[in-house]
Amino acid sequence: MKKQTKALCSLGLAAAPMMTGAIISSTPQLAIAHPPEPGQGKVLLTVLKATGLSKFDKKTRFKKKHHRPDFYLRITTNARQGFVKSGKMNNKTVAYFNYKLAVKPPKKQLLSYGIKLLDSDRFNRDDLADINPLPRKRELKIFYSPKSGLVFGPDGRQIGKHGQQITVKGNATKHRASITFRIDRTH
Repeated sequence: MKKQTKALCSLGLAAAPMMTGAIISSTPQLAIAHPPEPGQGKVLLTVLKATGLSKFDKKTRFKKKHHRPDFYLRITTNARQGFVKSGKMNNKTVAYFNYKLAVKPPKKQLLSYGIKLLDSDRFNRDDLADINPLPRKRELKIFYSPKSGLVFGPDGRQIGKHGQQITVKGNATKHRASITFRIDRTH
């Protein structure tokens, strides 16, 4: 089984599982055979969608259903200071963001991203969704190597490469979600 997984990973057709219970998948897309040289062009992170896998908001009186999450993103990177925030997707269990963040890659180091998926609450503090497959971690930390074009997960294992859709799922029982993203290079 390990040989099959390694073989598929080397072809870019699958990603190695990071932990028990975590779903990491990659979908091959047409991509440049070799990424541009580090320091040239830009790196584009696109968060395609987020899916709520557990209940986020409590059921209100006189309503039959729980409220669906109001997801929004908060992303940090080592290529710029501060954070960027996406717009809110109201009452969506599956939120299609298509949110893009372009940064100039560092020349000699990995590009790191911190992705937080939050559920906006009107009267309470916003809930941080668990999109990290590691235990007791909620924010997803991913790393991209501009030199090789490889994408690494929070535990340092390769989860894909540039041009592939990558889906990562959290492992908590409360506020559990998955997120699908892609990293591309532009000239």
